[in-house]
Amino acid sequence: MISVLLIDQVPENPSIQKLLSSSPNDFKLNYASTYRETLEGFRNSAYDVCLIDSTLENGLKLLTRARSVGSITPIVLITSNDTREAISAMRSGVADCLLRDDLSAAAIEHSLCYVVEQARNISLQNQRERRYLALLENANEIVYTHDLEGNFTSINRTGEQLLGYSQSEIVEMNLWQLVDPAYRLVLEKMIARTLDAQTQTGDLVELTTKYGCNLILEINTHPINHRGRTIEIQAIAARPVELFLERPDDFRSLGAPSESPASQDADEELMLHAYEAADGLLSHDSSPQSGRTLFSL
Repeated sequence: MISVLLIDQVPENPSIQKLLSSSPNDFKLNYASTYRETLEGFRNSAYDVCLIDSTLENGLKLLTRARSVGSITPIVLITSNDTREAISAMRSGVADCLLRDDLSAAAIEHSLCYVVEQARNISLQNQRERRYLALLENANEIVYTHDLEGNFTSINRTGEQLLGYSQSEIVEMNLWQLVDPAYRLVLEKMIARTLDAQTQTGDLVELTTKYGCNLILEINTHPINHRGRTIEIQAIAARPVELFLERPDDFRSLGAPSESPASQDADEELMLHAYEAADGLLSHDSSPQSGRTLFSL
């Protein structure tokens, strides 16, 4: 059943109620003719769609009034037989327009069903987007995006905590400012593979935090496409604590190439500092049983 708020300010025209009564669809009509009834209807969020039969000027005023009281109900406006009025109404935010001279039960039914279905799809899409953003914000991994020049466009809360930069700071920075020089070529090749193959690629990369601590992360990247072309790269970086617990041999082999035992000791000490710093920032159980990452799901 579709719940309709019907605002009728043109009493000399054929009744919309009579036209809709012949529709096979089940419409629940609520009628409003006075300003007070109209305002109460706008404040009531129980309607799926609002159908206004009025002059264009009054119709647009009612649209503005509806939005001013917080109503997000889609509005269908019945206008005169002037396409310029219909175009003006659509540009003002009306969901659909019907020409008064061409009104029929089928036309009204089609418009109401289409507008309601479109509004429900948009609402469902917005819900999915909010859930996706909540998932990213609460993920245990660093999630960030950057454009094709390496300029950051977003980062999640975990990334802010581990790297030390706020969202406002990171979007003013370039990825290469954080990448250790020894790993720049690794990341460049990984991004090139992502762009060429249009698929997810991954490797181990060392980033430098705001506090001067080096973090070894497993970074997986994939392209973000829009209208057939890649516009950004999204990356997911596993936390160093979990990587250390799951793959300690990889950590022992990482770091800049060194021939001397002293250099190897320095690398191990640097890795230990990175581990301790990350462990302090995360403040969670670092037992092997808690070491699940997004990539192991």
